Amino acid sequence: MINEVMVLNINRSTKGLTESAIITAVICVLGIAGMYIPFLGMLLFIVPTPLIVIGKKYGVKYSIMSLVAASVVMISFSSPVTSILVIALPGIPALVTGVLMRRKILPYYILAATTIAGIGVTVFSFFIASKLLGVSIIDNMQEMFKQSVNIQEYMYSIMGVNSESLEQANEMMKMLSDMVVVIIPSAIIMAAFFSSYVNYTLATYILRRTGYKVESLKPFRYFKLSKSALRGIMVIALLSMVAGYLNIVDQEVLITNVYLLGQLVFIIGGLAVVAYYLNYYKINKPLKVVVMVFLVLTKVGGMVLLITGILDIFIDIRKYKEENGANP
Repeated sequence: MINEVMVLNINRSTKGLTESAIITAVICVLGIAGMYIPFLGMLLFIVPTPLIVIGKKYGVKYSIMSLVAASVVMISFSSPVTSILVIALPGIPALVTGVLMRRKILPYYILAATTIAGIGVTVFSFFIASKLLGVSIIDNMQEMFKQSVNIQEYMYSIMGVNSESLEQANEMMKMLSDMVVVIIPSAIIMAAFFSSYVNYTLATYILRRTGYKVESLKPFRYFKLSKSALRGIMVIALLSMVAGYLNIVDQEVLITNVYLLGQLVFIIGGLAVVAYYLNYYKINKPLKVVVMVFLVLTKVGGMVLLITGILDIFIDIRKYKEENGANP
């Protein structure tokens, strides 16, 4: 009996090492393709997915081995700092996800923990880029906008655009440049959440396809903000105003970011309501996409989603009727 257990453990360990080697190769391919092939840059976004899969299946030590091995291999194709920024640091939220999935923590708690880890990793990445590479993310972004203004001026001069229109365009670009710098905190939070959601969803899909039982996130159409979430947003907004009044932080930056995040949360809530009813009435997928894109990209649509998201907190708009066997 003991010998059988030992054989099973050895077989499992061998299988784990083999799959870890495969995962390492996959991560390297994603990293190299994302760095050196411009139109495949988005592949860097899903580098954590293979690590989540191996972490759930065999444990965190196999994830760490794959992460370290992939980082070492990537040094051959770039530099140590680039390897850290592209592979090592983004892999940390994946380790968190794998550990929590093995402990069978509820998906939304995993998503929250991974988002927090992602925010920490992003901030640390900025620090590394600044201290080791001497690169300021903010300065780089402003320089990019400056170059865009110069290119725009050149194009307008060729087209014969009058000076008044050129000045207005330059003012708009300057305003956008200033705005981008202001909303960096919000952008970091949104990116960390989106990355966590995408990687968890992909990892869950892969694990289920390979025979593993994992709890997936509920379909987006069931997303609903609670009254406690609204109270939390109001408390954050109030604290932001107090912090700004006491000159603890830049009031404009803080309030702008709180406003943007609050607005985004309500819009997502409204979009979930729309998604629910599109599914309830069995609207075909192409039309669903058209409706959702229209609502998200238009000013009127955005306002409708915002109001719907707020009302959904106080009124049971969906009532979760029977969906006639519709697919999730």
